Amino acid sequence: SEGVSEHHVEIMRGDLARIVFEATRNQVEYVFGESIAALHDDGSQVTVTFEHAAPRSFDLLVGADGLHSITRRLTFGPEVDFTRFLGGYLAVFTMPNYLRLDNRMVGLSVPGRMAALYPVGDQTQARAGFFWRTSHLIDYDRHDLAAQRRLLRQRYGDLGWEVPRLLAELDRANDLYMDSISQIVMPTWTKGRVALVGDAGYCPGPAVGGGTSLAIIGAYLLA
Repeated sequence: SEGVSEHHVEIMRGDLARIVFEATRNQVEYVFGESIAALHDDGSQVTVTFEHAAPRSFDLLVGADGLHSITRRLTFGPEVDFTRFLGGYLAVFTMPNYLRLDNRMVGLSVPGRMAALYPVGDQTQARAGFFWRTSHLIDYDRHDLAAQRRLLRQRYGDLGWEVPRLLAELDRANDLYMDSISQIVMPTWTKGRVALVGDAGYCPGPAVGGGTSLAIIGAYLLA
C-alpha cells in the first residue's frame, strides 16, 4: 500500500542452516558427513545405500540436495537432461567490510564481467560477488576450492579498481560458493516414493535470490 516500503532481507546460508537445525534438532535425526551412493524403490519402501553408513529403508525419500542433486540423478537420470544453462557463472564469498560500506553496493563492470561488494549483517562484514558471461559450461571440480580460486584469478586478475583486494581476500574466505547460473526444468518432481524439493527439482537460477525461498515454500506445501 501507499507509504509502505519494502526492504531486502538476506539471511546467510550458514545462519539459515543453524536456525533450521536448532528448531528441529530434538525431533529430527541428523547425520552429517554422509551422502547417498544408491537407492532402490520397491514400491513399499526406499532402500538407501550410503557412502559410509549401513543401508537403511524409508517410507519416503525427499531430495533437497540442490542444483547438482544426487537424488535426482539416481532417480530421474543425468543432470544434463534437466539443466538449462543461462550463459553465466557467479562466485560469492564473505570478507571484511574494509570500505565501510553502509547500505550500498559498489562494483566494477566491464564487457562480460562484473565484480561487486556490499555489506551484510552488522555491516562489519561484506559480500564479494563475481559474475561473468560464457557461452559454455566450464569443466572444473566443484569440490576443489583451490581450483575455483585459480579460475577466479584467471578471469579477474587483469582488472584494477578494488578487484586485487577482493582476490587477495579470496584466499582467506571459508565460504566460497561458485557455480553456473542454470535452471532445473523437469516435467515432474516425484517418482514412486521419491520426491524433489527446492533447487533439486526447480532451481530458478542462482543470483536471482529466489531458490531458498522456493525451497522452504515447497517443503512447507509438501508437508
